This record gives sequence, C-alpha cells and structure tokens, in this order.
Amino acid sequence: MNRVLRIFLPAILLVCLSRPGESAQSYPAPPPPQNRGPFGRHPISSDDDQQAGSPKPSSAALERERYLELRKETTELARLASELQAAVAQSSEHTLSLELARKADKVEKLSKRIRDRIKRGD
Repeated sequence: MNRVLRIFLPAILLVCLSRPGESAQSYPAPPPPQNRGPFGRHPISSDDDQQAGSPKPSSAALERERYLELRKETTELARLASELQAAVAQSSEHTLSLELARKADKVEKLSKRIRDRIKRGD
C-alpha cells in the first residue's frame, strides 16, 4: 500500500497542480428535486390518474367520506362490544367460551384500526 502511495501520490499532485484553471472549473448545478421515485414517478401519487383527466375530489368531500367511514366503524365497534357484553353475561363465571375470545379479538382489532385511522388523519 505504501509503495502505491509513493508512486501515485506525486503523480496525482503533479496533475492537479499543473492545471490550476481547470481545477477551479464550475460544474452546472444539479436540477432541483422533483419528489420523484426511482422510476420517474411520484412514489405516492399516480401520474396516470392526473393524465387521464379524472377530477380530484375536493378536500371537504374527502373529509366527509372519512367521517362517515369512521362513524360506520365506531357503530360496528359499539355493536360488537354490546354483543360481547351480552355473551359474557350469559356465560357462567367458571366457563368462558371460545366465541367470547373471538368476539374480544374482533373488538380489539377494530378499536386498533379506528385508533390508527384517527391518529393518521384518514
């Protein structure tokens, strides 16, 4: 390694110092980032939708749709929770059925989905 440095380092320095005008050459500035993915498309949005001329729904319409979806899911959660409560009331204190565990899992999954949707804002 030292032998390579001793041979090539002076040659590199000689080349750099012999062309002072070219070493200060300015290169063109890179183009500004366009938030494009690796294949020239935006990673989140679809260029095909924009090219097809499909109108984008307004933000108020999207908010209304999200609200109605959230309301539907919370109604479903309330229904599942009341079914679970009724099933627990019907069972004895010494035996709990497998159906109770399934209903509890459904309630848990739906509540997590609702919570995540509220946190993300969609």
